[in-house]
Amino acid sequence: MTSQSIAPYPGVRINSFLDPHPSADDIELLLERLDLRYYREESNDLAVSVERRATARVVLYVKTLPEESPTSHFRVLRAAVVTWGWTVASEVHDDRGQWDPLHPESAWPRVEQILRAGQAEGVLVVHQNHISMCAAAYKHVLMRVAAVGCFTELLLPEAEEPAR
Repeated sequence: MTSQSIAPYPGVRINSFLDPHPSADDIELLLERLDLRYYREESNDLAVSVERRATARVVLYVKTLPEESPTSHFRVLRAAVVTWGWTVASEVHDDRGQWDPLHPESAWPRVEQILRAGQAEGVLVVHQNHISMCAAAYKHVLMRVAAVGCFTELLLPEAEEPAR
């Protein structure tokens, strides 16, 4: 018998076999993340055809803490690009730690500039938290990317917690 595990909070593990009764908070967070995942997938479907995504040029975007190296994140993203048959158009690193991706000191506007200029069809990010930890700001960015006919892809989908 197999079970599916998810980790909506660091240190908390919901397992349908070992923990059949997750807390209400765990369930609420998981449903919110699944809602964000659905929102992103629908935005992508409306903005970009499957054929266009198959050979996409993408911007790799990484947000780190100040003085944290983005090297390992970019390495993992580049490996995913190769696996999916995409091409890296640009790499953008943000170490300013702003929660609002559209903040003037954020590097996210550079991603949007590349997408609007037609230099890439999408953006690849490790996890939604690299864009924003705020669900409303994250959805707003997804809408802006889709509005220019581009897609947003995550290495770790919204329902998965990044490793700490």
